Amino acid sequence: MKYILSIVMKNGETIKVIATKKDMDNLQDAIVYADSYPKVVYWINDIEINAKDIKDFYYAKIIKEIKG
Repeated sequence: MKYILSIVMKNGETIKVIATKKDMDNLQDAIVYADSYPKVVYWINDIEINAKDIKDFYYAKIIKEIKG
């Protein structure tokens, strides 16, 4: 199953990507570990994000993909 994942950064920027449940689990882990380690990086779709810069995230399940 795929989701639209929106990652809200502390600077106000929002990054939207297509993600799997595993991607979201990895993001949650990165946010948790960011408090304990100096540099935790979250990678998704060739985007490198410093976990300390993430303010919040939310997602929506993709019900049906439209092929065009």
